[in-house]
Amino acid sequence: MPTLDISATITNTTTNETLNVRPDAFATTGEHEDSGVIEVGTSQTTLTLKTDIGDAGYAIFVNRDSTNSVALGFANLDFKLDIGPGQVALMPLQSTISAIYMLASSAPCNVQYKIFEQ
Repeated sequence: MPTLDISATITNTTTNETLNVRPDAFATTGEHEDSGVIEVGTSQTTLTLKTDIGDAGYAIFVNRDSTNSVALGFANLDFKLDIGPGQVALMPLQSTISAIYMLASSAPCNVQYKIFEQ
């Protein structure tokens, strides 16, 4: 079983204020993961998690486009998050999530992803 060690640093370059976040590493009970790059279109694109991921755990998404944003959601046509050009989203998932829904703002974008089993 893998142990996930997550950390992030956010710096405001105007004020030089920095926030370092490093929660305790945690072990997962699952050993499966799903990763790749998906082309997200201007019509809803569905990323279905691999069936060997029993319970979803953590997910990271990287918008590899330099111009367009990508909306993310967890239900059909119900987008809750927006990942701007070059931005990253790291999030814990509810264990019952089996698909991620995505929509590019104005042109297709490549989104890199990695999803860990809980």
